Amino acid sequence: MAPTKKSKSFVPSPGHFITVGEAHQQASSTGGNLITACGNLITGVAATPAELGTVHPQGKDEPLYLALVVGISDQGKCLPVNPPQKVYLPHPDGPAAWDPTKYVVWKNLPRNWTTVHVQTQLKPLAALAPKLASLTSASTPYLQDVLKNDWLKSSQPAAIGPDDQLGTLWANYGVGDYTNQVAQNLADAIKKEYGVSVGAGDLPASLKFSALEGIVGVA
Repeated sequence: MAPTKKSKSFVPSPGHFITVGEAHQQASSTGGNLITACGNLITGVAATPAELGTVHPQGKDEPLYLALVVGISDQGKCLPVNPPQKVYLPHPDGPAAWDPTKYVVWKNLPRNWTTVHVQTQLKPLAALAPKLASLTSASTPYLQDVLKNDWLKSSQPAAIGPDDQLGTLWANYGVGDYTNQVAQNLADAIKKEYGVSVGAGDLPASLKFSALEGIVGVA
């Protein structure tokens, strides 16, 4: 007796289907897997999830916006993001309760949602081409790299901004307190790389990176 073939008469209706984004949302949004973020929107930077190679956290066909996240609320605990991070997020849910005139909030984001993190670093355009950079700068190291490699002894931070203070950088990426010896170590690194003599007393914790550039002569 020949085997009978299974019937293929059943046709799934449109309601039986969900999108990839909806499937991701349902798999990610249970129990303690949701977190809340707060921060600022960055003006004029948006892209579709497809352009970014990700999906919308709620499975929607809506743009994602570049934002600066300054804090995360995870299972009832508010944690600062230091330094703040630039990531693509959906349209915010509203103003943040603790400072509604300055910050917005994104509620119920899946903890394991994969989005795009953006890191930026200030460097001369010539740094895009190593040979060109060596010709234009005579192999002079970038001051950001001197601080990261010779002073902080760290590959972080991803970027050192003009308003970053030495004490804050050391607190975030160094070891121990910002002491006179820490300032002297920075002075020694500057002397080695640039031949510029700077006293430890000229490098207080409150000194901004832009001011240090002026002292070294690389501004």
